[in-house]
Amino acid sequence: MDERLLDETNRQLLAALQQDGRASYRELGDLVGLSPPAVADRIKRLEEAGVIVGYRAIIDLEKVGRPLMATVRVGPTTKEECNRLESWAAEQASVLRCWRVTGEDCYHMVVAVSGPTELHHLLDGVMEYGPSNTSLVLSQPFDHAIVEPYVPADDAG
Repeated sequence: MDERLLDETNRQLLAALQQDGRASYRELGDLVGLSPPAVADRIKRLEEAGVIVGYRAIIDLEKVGRPLMATVRVGPTTKEECNRLESWAAEQASVLRCWRVTGEDCYHMVVAVSGPTELHHLLDGVMEYGPSNTSLVLSQPFDHAIVEPYVPADDAG
């Protein structure tokens, strides 16, 4: 990775875009002291380098009828069960995230459902792939941390 790509100005732009992906080039330029065309050029280079991979809308789950969130940990025991679980999870509208992880469970999923009945049906489906453990989400103290690029400490110190 080109170190200039993640200079202080671009790190500021990345943080600002994560807070407001719809910020105008003018607003971003005011923040970092650049003209809108210079900001546009920097953002284009970050996109072309794959640092910025997309922009999304953040949806209020309650307002779209999915107020109940849970984490579901699943422990498939065979590679076939893993493959089937991944395919199944990708088809479920209520599964927001699915990670394959190390440890006792092989998968952690975050789900958002309309209520206990939908959660019950979802968990019935999960049972086909191995033992599971479910926790309801009571609150989200924060859900959108700003990702800061790793900058190694100066070894010349």
